[in-house]
Amino acid sequence: MNNDSDVTYLRSVDTEAMQTRNPDGGYRQVMVGSNSGSESHRIQYKRSPSGRPSGAGYHVHDYEKSLCILEGEMSFEIEGKEITAHPGDVVFIPAGAAHRNWNSGTSENVCLQCTAPIPDPSKPSHRTLR
Repeated sequence: MNNDSDVTYLRSVDTEAMQTRNPDGGYRQVMVGSNSGSESHRIQYKRSPSGRPSGAGYHVHDYEKSLCILEGEMSFEIEGKEITAHPGDVVFIPAGAAHRNWNSGTSENVCLQCTAPIPDPSKPSHRTLR
């Protein structure tokens, strides 16, 4: 267990930093992870503009991933099956499952993405398949 002095119990979305978007128009902030004392999982707050595909294309991870859709919609192809998630939906992607995702809606997509275990920053985050 982490020393209490290493743990951040409450994290807020950095609305000021959100004004500076990535080159693709998206925004991502680690809310929980090794930076806040977590040893087992990472949660990211993500915003993606309409029509934006996953930069990784069709790919796999060595960790599992869950995405909770808060606003907008997000489409996925997971192991060849296409689905579209809406606010309130949670999508689970097992470790090793081939997938891609994109914002298929007409407005910005907002989601929380949880990965477990925390990806090793010294290794590539994914393997692109196509």
